[in-house]
Amino acid sequence: MILELKSVSKEYGNEILVHNVNMKVNEGEIVGLIGPNGAGKTTIMKMICGVTNPSEGVIEINQKSIDYWKSLGEMPVNSIIETPTMYNHLSGYLNLEIEALMKGIEKTKIRETCNRVIADVGLDVQKRKKVKKYSLGMKQRLGIAMTMINSPKLVILDEPINGLDPEGINYVRNYIRELSEQKVAVVISSHILNELEKVCDKLYFIQKGEIVKMIYKRDFNNNLDELYEQIIKYKGTENE
Repeated sequence: MILELKSVSKEYGNEILVHNVNMKVNEGEIVGLIGPNGAGKTTIMKMICGVTNPSEGVIEINQKSIDYWKSLGEMPVNSIIETPTMYNHLSGYLNLEIEALMKGIEKTKIRETCNRVIADVGLDVQKRKKVKKYSLGMKQRLGIAMTMINSPKLVILDEPINGLDPEGINYVRNYIRELSEQKVAVVISSHILNELEKVCDKLYFIQKGEIVKMIYKRDFNNNLDELYEQIIKYKGTENE
């Protein structure tokens, strides 16, 4: 078990953003969070990354609480939840070097590490080009490279294929599969259901801050749109 959420809730003022969420993610597993806008997906991801704290419950990574990892100053999870900070006047490679320094990569290994990850995401030819000249898809790939610079075993990706063309979507999909083969656990959200259908091992359906259903790949293979309508629409009607 690499990640576990135990009865996690998040309140902001008088609003309940997430309520009593229980979730498990194993090594090398690709887990999708699915639900309408405002369902609580991004809030869950931010809590996993330690960006915001749960109001109740416990989040554990490798059997240690988020508070434990924060106290060490070395969270064992990387993420793309919002647009990564990039310096547009610098090259993609220099952005990676800065990220490597911030992530504590040994100086003697920075060049080798940066060259490896930028090649992994298919940007080796454009690595000297300034980021301001990158397309949206190239920036998304650079963001993934920045996320993988220190070889994390848990990666959180919030809408990683938004705005990408078919080639970019295909690339990200294949890269996520490669991460799984390398025993990296991935938690991903997307509104493009057929992409989740292609990569995820299991899905958590989320509505109004609650997990309303969890299903494995064998249950949603080739019919995710239909299942989504049934589960989310039913839950919404039930609460009216």
